This record gives sequence, structure tokens and C-alpha cells, in this order.
Amino acid sequence: MNAVVQPSQDAPTGAPPAPKPNNPRPAAVRTAAAAAETVSTVAVVQKANASAPPRKPPKGIAGFDIPDGAYRESLSVTLRSLEVVKLADVGFAHAHESFYNIEFVLPHYQNENIERIKETELSMSALVGALASDLANDLKRMRQKAKEKGVSLSGGGYVPKTVDVPVSSKYAVMLLNILRDLDELYYITNSLTFNSAMLNAERVAITSQWRNRVKRFIRSLKHTYVMLKARGDLPTDAGDRPVATVEQLQDELDDLDDAASGDAGQAGLAAV
Repeated sequence: MNAVVQPSQDAPTGAPPAPKPNNPRPAAVRTAAAAAETVSTVAVVQKANASAPPRKPPKGIAGFDIPDGAYRESLSVTLRSLEVVKLADVGFAHAHESFYNIEFVLPHYQNENIERIKETELSMSALVGALASDLANDLKRMRQKAKEKGVSLSGGGYVPKTVDVPVSSKYAVMLLNILRDLDELYYITNSLTFNSAMLNAERVAITSQWRNRVKRFIRSLKHTYVMLKARGDLPTDAGDRPVATVEQLQDELDDLDDAASGDAGQAGLAAV
């Protein structure tokens, strides 16, 4: 005989489950919990910052401490673009130090071998000269474009920064001229964009490429000095160690330039 089960009156058949009561926390409790979490996070960040060594400010464009008794001249440099001023403040002193080491300290490690010193001089002149030549070509192209578009380049647009820079190396003077050209390139491209004669994406691509290339070149100088110093050590065997040639140094810096171009391409795509 089949038994008949009567449904419970407390839970009717087919009825959905009763919703749980929604009892939100009072606003005061939520605010106090959020405040406590914020204070805890700030405390963790402050503790991490306190344990980290303090960041050193940039040396500035005139930050290289030329050794006493070394040859020096003072050059007045005027820059308008904030980006170039930052690049000069952060990187020029380090580049100046590397140039000084290459030009005046390195001959000691090369045992004052005239042929090795001459090879180093030719290599460095070629490297810095190639960078200056490429930048000058792009600058000439931008000047021509501004002329064709009728964009006047005699106006302001910037608050220039003028500083006296003591220099002790001819390569440092060459780099200062490169920074001046880069500053003018920024000024022209910004003027073209402001006058609707150039797309912003094109401006970003051009300026990013050159900023990254100059920045990477400055960073590579210390590596170049260490490399030349190692190759210029006195030989421990009968044969002479090979010196760095223009082609060898250029190949190593070409890789840095390729990476800089890739960064500039990504920046240009991001600006579109």
C-alpha cells in the first residue's frame, strides 16, 4: 500500500526559498572600517619608503665636478623645451664625466700608446658625429616643412632656461650642440602641431625617437668607457689586444638605436 506524504505547511511545495534578510552595516561602521583600512595601507607604504634609501636629485647640466687643475671652459647654454631641460639635468653630467674619462683618463690605461689613443679619438668622434649629423638632417627637414607651411618660428611659446656650463672635453661641447638641436626640434614640431601643420602623432613619434636615442647614447657612454678601458689594458702576452674600431663601437650602439626606434614607434601608436 502506497503511503501518502502530506506536504509541510512551513515549506509549501514549489515555493521559492525565502530571501535572506538584508541587514547592511550602518554608515558609521562602514566609514570607520574604510578609514582603518586606509590608515593601514598608508602605514605600510610609509614603512616601505622609510626603509628605502633616499633618491638622489639629478646633478644638473653643470653637475660634473671637473677635477682641480683640469682644463675647462664655460659655455652659456639656453634651452626652451622642458623635455630637453630634464634630459640635460639628468644625463649631461654623467655624459660629461664619461667623456672626460675617455679623453683624459683612458690614455693612462692605454699606456699612452699613440696609435690606440688615435683610434679611440677617431671612434668617439665618429659616434658623436653620426648622432649629430642624423639629428641635423631631421632638424633641416623640419625647418623646411615649417617654411613650406608658412609657420613662423620667431615667436615665444617657452620660458627659456639659460645656464653657464663648465666643460672640459670637446665631446661634451659636441653633446651640448646636440642638445641645442634637439631643443630646436622640439620647438619646431610643437609650433607645427599648434598651427595644425602636423599631426600630434607625428610630433610624438619624431620627438620620442630623438629623446630616446640621445638618452640611450648618454647611458651607453659609461659602457663605452669601460669597454675601451678593458681593451686598452697593458697586454699580458706577447701580442697586442685588439682595440675598438669605429665599426665595432657603431655596431654596439646601433642596437641601442634600434631599441630607441621601437620605443618611439610604440609612443606614436599610442598617440594616434
